[in-house]
Amino acid sequence: MNNSDLIDRAHAISACMSYDDETPNGNAKMMMRELCHRLGQRTVRIHKKKGGYLMTTLFGEARFLTWKEAVMWRLFGWPPVGTELLRVA
Repeated sequence: MNNSDLIDRAHAISACMSYDDETPNGNAKMMMRELCHRLGQRTVRIHKKKGGYLMTTLFGEARFLTWKEAVMWRLFGWPPVGTELLRVA
């Protein structure tokens, strides 16, 4: 299971929980949402565009790779430090 599937399932589970503080689900729901957010920010797709390489997170936030990151990506296939590359089968 890749990060994208894990995030989708965790969002579905947390949607069934309550934010009510008196129930034990409130804290678990907040933790699951934070986990999904952090995984989604670290998991990226990299596409070749006219202006360089575009890196997009699972939540749709995008930026172009810096010159150094683009060289490392092109020569070695290494994504930027602190990110994981989403492998779509």
